[in-house]
Amino acid sequence: MDDNYILKIKNLTKDFGGVKALNNFSMKVKKGEIHALIGPNGAGKSTLFNTISGFIKKDEGEIFFKGKEISDFAPEKRVDFGLGRTFQKSNIVSDMSVIDNIMAGMYLDDLNPIKSFFTEHFSIFSKNKEMKKRAIKALEFVGLAGYEQRWSDELVWVERQLVQLARAVVMSPDLLLLDEPAAGMGEKEKEKIKDVIRDIRAKGITVIVISHDLEVVMDLSDYISVINFGELLFSGTPEKVRKNEKVMEAYTGE
Repeated sequence: MDDNYILKIKNLTKDFGGVKALNNFSMKVKKGEIHALIGPNGAGKSTLFNTISGFIKKDEGEIFFKGKEISDFAPEKRVDFGLGRTFQKSNIVSDMSVIDNIMAGMYLDDLNPIKSFFTEHFSIFSKNKEMKKRAIKALEFVGLAGYEQRWSDELVWVERQLVQLARAVVMSPDLLLLDEPAAGMGEKEKEKIKDVIRDIRAKGITVIVISHDLEVVMDLSDYISVINFGELLFSGTPEKVRKNEKVMEAYTGE
């Protein structure tokens, strides 16, 4: 496998009751880039993320991450191997503090041998000074310094998304999958999210981002893959994507 690529997907296929959510899909992602994945609703974007992260098993094809075929890895093993992700619907726990949400993201990394013990005895691990230090640094990194003891259900939408980013970054992944990180936000909030994503890339973390906001994608990404009906429709720089009539027709319906 080419050392320039951190992720290489070859001929990936996934069927749901006869409907091909992914149809012989292939994509390559270079190390250190912000790579956008765009396409209309139902194109297969979320299925692809779920397949890469191990929540859905592929039917055919191969997924190479850092040169290793990971299709048979469980989701937690993919995390241990350097894969992180966020979700379109914020999945932080509302009745936990912000710092406990961040620290919960570290248990696979630091506490894997006793992870079954983790949930019942979380208060023991919450006293771990090193974990708290890492969590606080992650919150500072995303611009939420001083939020440690805030209750998560008090946060506005952009803050909840930033907590998701902090929880992902605290694991120091090599590749981070971001599912609609700026959805439902105003321009000021979008700029904040884009700045944090650029800072994540500056830390040496490769990023793949799904977004329906074409302007966010064009401004943020180095390279774009376009998926439609589970197939790769086009890939190229933002400038080339913007000029491609088939892409614009599929993405905008015009």
